[in-house]
Amino acid sequence: MAKRKFKFVEDFINPDTGQPYEGFHSPQNVSSYNFGMFEGHQIARIEYEEKKIKVPKTIVDGKGNATTTEEEKTITVERMGQVGGWIEKMENLSQDGECWVEDGGYILGGGFLYGDAILSSGDIGEFARVGDEAEVTDSCGIGGNAHVFGKAKVGGSQRIAVFGTARVRGKVLENATVFGNAFVGETGEAKGKAEISGDSILMGIAKDNANVSGRAVVYGTVTKSGAVSEDGFVGGTVDKNAVVNGGVIQGTVTDDVVVPKSNVLVTRKGSLVKDASIQENVAVDGTVNQGGKASGNVLVGERGNIKDATAAGNTFLDGTMFEATAQGGPYIGGSLSRGTAYKGSRIGQDGLVGNGVVMDGANCGGENGASMEDGCVLIGTNVGSMAGGSVCVAANVASMEDGSVDVGGNGLALYGSMVFVENEDLTPGEAAAIVEVEP
Repeated sequence: MAKRKFKFVEDFINPDTGQPYEGFHSPQNVSSYNFGMFEGHQIARIEYEEKKIKVPKTIVDGKGNATTTEEEKTITVERMGQVGGWIEKMENLSQDGECWVEDGGYILGGGFLYGDAILSSGDIGEFARVGDEAEVTDSCGIGGNAHVFGKAKVGGSQRIAVFGTARVRGKVLENATVFGNAFVGETGEAKGKAEISGDSILMGIAKDNANVSGRAVVYGTVTKSGAVSEDGFVGGTVDKNAVVNGGVIQGTVTDDVVVPKSNVLVTRKGSLVKDASIQENVAVDGTVNQGGKASGNVLVGERGNIKDATAAGNTFLDGTMFEATAQGGPYIGGSLSRGTAYKGSRIGQDGLVGNGVVMDGANCGGENGASMEDGCVLIGTNVGSMAGGSVCVAANVASMEDGSVDVGGNGLALYGSMVFVENEDLTPGEAAAIVEVEP
């Protein structure tokens, strides 16, 4: 049978005197940090010592004569060793392993300490368990049906830090609280008044009043009153009062941004900042900030930036939008400022549209730095550079100022004139002869 490692102090007998040890009185009513008063027993380690004693031995010879002698014998005696903390009953502390309740620790109710765990200062109550190589310090309480295990560390506050059916394998420090059915994994760390609850999983860091709840999963960092709830997955950073209710966040969400419970993806290079608004089916590899809005099958590429603008309905943005609107499937590789692009239109990577409208499959700019300002381009047209004009219905114009080209017109330059060409077979030279005329 394995030797016991501890017993109540009142059960020890001094092997030198044959009397109880003086100065130790239990059971007695003691006050735990977080679970109130209970009748507790102080414990002490058992030190086993081998001691030689002489015992009488009687020998009877063949004639019936008895002779008494002394015989030396080695016995094992128990001495009181290190005095520990207080438990309510023997079942609160395992006799196996190196687990121990130090002076300043309390276990009561159905609380249980096992393995090599250490309760140095704090209490375990209700039906909570602490085991393996876990450590509880700083007057923290572990309650409910909580389970603290692995190499977990819980400390930093005189309060019930882990309760409910929560499980902790990582760190819970600095007034952080873990409850509900939450799980803090081996790499997880909750601190700085963070709250981890619901069915959430924390494998990263939650600190500085962060809140992780619902079915959220966090591998990244939630800080500065950031929150992740419902079905949010965070591998990046959520901070400064931002809230993630759904989607996958591998980048950054900050500055009061709210991500709804929807199909939202923010990649490692993506960021949502400064009151950005995101709705369902949005992927962000760039930036949405300062009042930018994206919803309904929008892709914001690595170069994309939405500022005080709205992108919706199958828009692909790999350029810049400012105080503009894009919807209905446009591609914006350049810049759209105070204008509108929709219905399958295209603004090339170096294209620039200011105060203009691009629509119905129009192509503005290609990849060669073309621009349009105060104009309208629509229905399959291709424009190089335009200021204050209108081009529509499959027209092709290199440059135009204050003019209009319609119905398949082809021109190199147009100044202050209106040309309506029905013949779509007009050669570039013939078109040039028509439009290169000053008014």
